Amino acid sequence: MQALGLIETRGLLPAIECLDIMLKSAQVELIEKCNVGGGLVTIAVTGDVGAVQASVEAGASAAQQLGSDVLVSRHVIPRPHSDIESIIGRRNVSNIAKEKDEPALPVQHTQAAEQMTEQTSEPDALSDAPLDAVSDIPLDAALDVPLDSAPDVSIDSGGEEGLPILAVDPNQDLASEDASPETDKQDPPVLDSPFKHQIDVLVKESGLDKVMEQLESMTAVKLRRLARECGPEYGMSMTTISKANKVKLLKRFRHYYQQ
Repeated sequence: MQALGLIETRGLLPAIECLDIMLKSAQVELIEKCNVGGGLVTIAVTGDVGAVQASVEAGASAAQQLGSDVLVSRHVIPRPHSDIESIIGRRNVSNIAKEKDEPALPVQHTQAAEQMTEQTSEPDALSDAPLDAVSDIPLDAALDVPLDSAPDVSIDSGGEEGLPILAVDPNQDLASEDASPETDKQDPPVLDSPFKHQIDVLVKESGLDKVMEQLESMTAVKLRRLARECGPEYGMSMTTISKANKVKLLKRFRHYYQQ
């Protein structure tokens, strides 16, 4: 180290400006940027005596242009002792040069690292296993379930208390379904849905308002089936009934029984 130049500023911004001017004005190299504390920043450069002296003067002048109290101190040490390099920066110029010349040391694998590698490789082995080894049940056998073996599901009538329920003939029910070609394929059959003549009897006995309360408690599927039993007098085609919602069906029922 031929010479050591030091500049101490108040704040990081003036320090960066000083360093830029110092490196541009003379052939010097940066050794260290040190945060002293209390907002003070010290910059150390090295080079020959004339270059360091010129760079420090230029850096100090640049710092004074940013403010009168920005520059704290400046100093040049010509031909400093060799032991000063050990306290000026942890990565000085000579250490950086030595690190560039030294080859990179090979990484030593410890026994713990090898065990960790073996543990991380076990999930990969499980993920590579075929699907047949995980489950012995074929998918085709699981999906091949006959429809006849499905359990019977009873559907609640929705609290239709007070309505007379008559026995339903299955053959008569199937025959009436086959007679109408434009049935709603999406509506499941409801075996406990009241028939039209039951509603007619209830209208005569309890009145239209009571019947409408019972109809409002029914689902749209049951209302569609009851609307199909009303025939053309209901005022809707089979296709329109299949697409109508519950509100439209109830309005048509009120209009139908008010005629």
